[in-house]
Amino acid sequence: MSFIDPKEVAMLTFYVESDFKQRQMRQSPVGLHVDGFAEWLRAAGYKRRPGQLVLRGAAHLAHWTSVRGVPLDRLDAGVLESFAGHLRTCACRHPFRGRDRYQRDGAQRMVAYLRRVGVVPPTPAEPETVLPVVTRFSQWMRQHRGVTESTVANYVPLVKEFLAACGADAAAWTPAACGRSSWPGPAGMVAAGPSRP
Repeated sequence: MSFIDPKEVAMLTFYVESDFKQRQMRQSPVGLHVDGFAEWLRAAGYKRRPGQLVLRGAAHLAHWTSVRGVPLDRLDAGVLESFAGHLRTCACRHPFRGRDRYQRDGAQRMVAYLRRVGVVPPTPAEPETVLPVVTRFSQWMRQHRGVTESTVANYVPLVKEFLAACGADAAAWTPAACGRSSWPGPAGMVAAGPSRP
């Protein structure tokens, strides 16, 4: 039997007054986390009715994933997308069923909470694609100009912005193609004074 902090019980009680409904929440597949989740919602400023609906959505997601054999630590964007698709035609029989937007919101908030407390692993960062010309530029700057990594890091965003505006084919870089009208400069900055032809 797990110990439940009285402060957490007070948070769940704020959203769910009925002892029967509280037991249902605690017996759901997210039962071990529902008290902490309720406290997290309260700290985020959720009022009673929206918090109830979000808790219901979280429990709905837990039941839906349980039936499909998806453990809590495997919840990710793909599972949330599938759950959102399920909501359009939900015919679940458990007490947390529903189709409103709070169901999806509750699922997303529960996954965010579980990620925050370490039950769900963090979302892996997408590796940034670096064009070969940017890599070569960086190497050239280090080798021939003797710049430090921090200096290269300052130049790389500018080079990427330039390439986005003018393309990676150096043969196509002409004053007309890469002039001020094509490439506004760093973060859209416009130089003072008249432009040169």
